[in-house]
Amino acid sequence: MKKYIFTITFALLGITSSMASKADTLRIYSIDGERIPNFTGKELIGKTIKNYQVNTNVLPAPKRDVIEIHIITTTTPPAPKPDPHYLIKGREQELTKEEFNKISPSKIRAIEILKEGTKAIQERGLKEDGRSYIIVTLEK
Repeated sequence: MKKYIFTITFALLGITSSMASKADTLRIYSIDGERIPNFTGKELIGKTIKNYQVNTNVLPAPKRDVIEIHIITTTTPPAPKPDPHYLIKGREQELTKEEFNKISPSKIRAIEILKEGTKAIQERGLKEDGRSYIIVTLEK
């Protein structure tokens, strides 16, 4: 009797394992509408996942293969704006941010901000490179 139960147990284990080995899982990845053939995860570096959806389909017997379709929607965070140009009115030389921060507030008479892409930058003959200008007028 023990031999009979032992044989049936191993036979069932063999059937179960052979059934499991027949089924395969195919994973298909799509990021922002573009199919990614060999997805590793590196494709998501520098992006923020906005939506992640997995659709699963099981094919009919005998194989019962599983198809997983991973649909990923991302957003790319905006690039940080570059630091503005720092100028002292009446001087040609541009200051670094650190030099600008060292100016004592008691020595500042006025601060003028010229936003990138405005006519004020063109009218003053300053270079246009997508950066704003901070112009400081000092006390005499």
